[in-house]
Formats: sequence, C-alpha cells, structure tokens
Amino acid sequence: MISELATNALKYGTESGTVTVALYRAGAHWLVDVTDANAHTPPTQHPPDGGRAGRNGLLIIDRTTSAWGWYRDPDEADLKHVWATVPDPSA
Repeated sequence: MISELATNALKYGTESGTVTVALYRAGAHWLVDVTDANAHTPPTQHPPDGGRAGRNGLLIIDRTTSAWGWYRDPDEADLKHVWATVPDPSA
C-alpha cells in the first residue's frame, strides 16, 4: 500500500520527482501520508477494468485500507497529501 501511494505520487503527482512518505501511529491504526508537489491534480480512482493493465492503484488502496483521502497542504499551496490508514495488528 505504501509503495502504491508513493509510486502514484512519483508518476502523476510531480515533475520534480520530490515525494515525501511519512508513517505515523494513530491509536489503533497506522497512518501513511504521501506528499507531492502537484496540489492541482487530485487523485482519480478509475472503475475496475480486468482487461486493462494499470490504473488500478487507488482501487487497490480503497480495498486494502480502512480509509484514504487527500487534501491540499494548508501552509504550502503546491503540496498535496494523499493519506491512508490501516489497522495496527498489534493493537
């Protein structure tokens, strides 16, 4: 899941190639936050298409996480955060 979010950020999120990945423990969950420098292009989930290779990353994220979403950074207008949470199995 982390590699999928990071790959999407590198592929679609920025021309500079700068991507930041952060992992936080949030109670009984882990929060993954991936930042890229393209706040003007929101992540787009495509309908499943078994005959098409690729473009299923956010569908995978949707099916394997507790929740996910995105927001523009309130302090840096060009930054976009895409986040996802998963349960902490040790909690």
